[in-house]
Amino acid sequence: MVVAGRLRSRTAAGLLGLAGMGVVQAADFVPQCPASISTTVSAKGAEAPWQAVADAAARSTLAGVRVYSGPPAEMANLVPDSVKRVKRLETATWQLPKESGRAYWLACSYHNTALLLAQPVPATARSCTLQSGTLPSGQVLKVLGVSCQ
Repeated sequence: MVVAGRLRSRTAAGLLGLAGMGVVQAADFVPQCPASISTTVSAKGAEAPWQAVADAAARSTLAGVRVYSGPPAEMANLVPDSVKRVKRLETATWQLPKESGRAYWLACSYHNTALLLAQPVPATARSCTLQSGTLPSGQVLKVLGVSCQ
């Protein structure tokens, strides 16, 4: 059984469909962002006759992945060290130097919400790579996979 956010073997990663893309190696940290999440909302400042009504059918779908230096609440969102595009595949790579003395975090971001799902990256990881499918314009269409080595 594959458990999100755990160390995986090459075989398990192959089941995820990432090994075929050349992203995953043995003992990589391969977190899996949920494809969508449900959130609850509240409204402040809505006065009569307005009523706040939550759309029960609304789900927030995965928009992307971010890497942080420290917990995401500290807002130290890192820019990828490199971004390569080949046709409709984008590969972003963050280098994670040990000398920084800070823990790195990976966060899944979602459309239509400020909520992130985050977890620390193992201290042994030296880089994280995100592969995304893009539209011809270059806009990210879908997160294909992320791994940290």
